[in-house]
Amino acid sequence: MAGKERGERAAILGSTPSGGYHGNVQVKVNYDLALKYLGGFGPWQRRVFVLACLPIAIIAFHLFVIVFLAVEPDFHCRVPQDSFSGLNATPAELLNVTIPWELKDGEWTRSQCKRGTLSATTVGR
Repeated sequence: MAGKERGERAAILGSTPSGGYHGNVQVKVNYDLALKYLGGFGPWQRRVFVLACLPIAIIAFHLFVIVFLAVEPDFHCRVPQDSFSGLNATPAELLNVTIPWELKDGEWTRSQCKRGTLSATTVGR
């Protein structure tokens, strides 16, 4: 039995007992034979694989959270529709009347902090 085991180990590890470098020559390890020698890919190997992958999956979520949380969406104050219900105006026209424009970084955008106080009677004049 000892001779057979020694032959299997030599096939798995190559010609050197360490299975690594022998002088300046690299010895390749046959992992398929090593797994077969250890009893195959059973419950223990699955458990170790899952436990080894779990931290990597958690780190991946941590790294990708910046994609979803870093961007601040464009927004503006809500225009009360009930005060303009008597007008025949589109929502874009109501925004144009109630939300002022600001020059931000050389570009005109709708204000995110200010809102005009207009009523239907003021707009209708």
